[in-house]
Amino acid sequence: MKQTKALEILKGKGNVFLTGQPGSGKSYLTNQYIDWLLDNGKTFAVTASTGIAALNVGGRTLHSFAGLRNDDPLTEENVRDILGSSHTYKRYSSTEVLIIDEISMVSAQLLENIDQLARIARRSDKPFGGMRIVAVGDFYQLQPIKGEYCFTGESWKSAEFAFCNITEQHRTNDDAFIGILTGIREGNLTDEQKRTILSRVNDDVSSLEGVVRLDTHNKRVDDINDQKLTRLDGVPKTYKMEEEGNEIYFKGLKKSCLSPEMLVLKVGARVIFTRNDPEQRWVNGTQGEVTELREGSVRVNIFSNGEEVNVEYAAWEHCIGYGKGRNVLATVKQVPLRLAWAITIHKSQGMTLDKAVIDVSRVFATGQAYVAISRVRSLEGLFLQGKLTSKFLEIDESVKEFYVANT
Repeated sequence: MKQTKALEILKGKGNVFLTGQPGSGKSYLTNQYIDWLLDNGKTFAVTASTGIAALNVGGRTLHSFAGLRNDDPLTEENVRDILGSSHTYKRYSSTEVLIIDEISMVSAQLLENIDQLARIARRSDKPFGGMRIVAVGDFYQLQPIKGEYCFTGESWKSAEFAFCNITEQHRTNDDAFIGILTGIREGNLTDEQKRTILSRVNDDVSSLEGVVRLDTHNKRVDDINDQKLTRLDGVPKTYKMEEEGNEIYFKGLKKSCLSPEMLVLKVGARVIFTRNDPEQRWVNGTQGEVTELREGSVRVNIFSNGEEVNVEYAAWEHCIGYGKGRNVLATVKQVPLRLAWAITIHKSQGMTLDKAVIDVSRVFATGQAYVAISRVRSLEGLFLQGKLTSKFLEIDESVKEFYVANT
């Protein structure tokens, strides 16, 4: 399906599941739809399954919107307490459209809980009390940390989502690479595609320039970055995150922000940008090297084009409302960079990388390898290390069956 057709469906009625491969333009299309909602005076909320994803879409976490701490089944007392909050009750009762990004990580029980609370708050037996749900994401990517995929639950089934599978590709124009991504996603790689993937395995990547390592575990990523920084000559400089507003909200912002609270850099440090630049000089995922440390800013040489840019503090905000009704509850400010000799696969979601090394031997969950590989623009920028096993390219058969049944 083309983006234009999907946007027409979004502008209509009924619940919508907007899906497609990484790079198909799901985020772009979601933003187009948000603009349309604003222009037409609709009351809506933008949420995501994780804090990082929520920052990427300028919204809040789904748990925060729903007034939920976890995905446990609700008791009658839980329901009374949650809807006893006037703010939470108002969100359920007044929201016309609920947008949920990175839907693949939303558990069936979480969606059931939201459905239950919405029906009660809105005094309606319709799915989600008649609140329109727009779910965005790709179930072939990262799965729920706990529980089953949300499409297995009764709330998903009763919502009767319109299935919008975007087939365009904007991250890469490498046809062979697109074919491999499709093969990995659907679990039907050809022998030639498997040989091509094997050809990207490298025992030694030490000579590669401007390559970020994608790993599965936070500790290993932190150890690599800290050790690499220590080995650099020169005096380190620390950029401290600034914060203002409601303490509860800026604590959440700090936890979700990809830039660390204390950003320690040296000249020569390899870094990655953690958000898009309004002037379009870089995007979330652009890689570079620090060339100068200044008061309140950092000079970075961008690997992809050789341009040197001055990177100043940027703001991440926790807001309620949009347009004229937008209210900023908390703000954190930090230089939008982080050390990038290594980064976790989870934190790479939403990024577009020119080059990446993936340690294939450490993949432990379905969807991880697919997410990691699909961050890269082309085959030439993809480097694999370790022993390729069936686990690396494993997909969840229930996800495959779900897509087959809906296409």
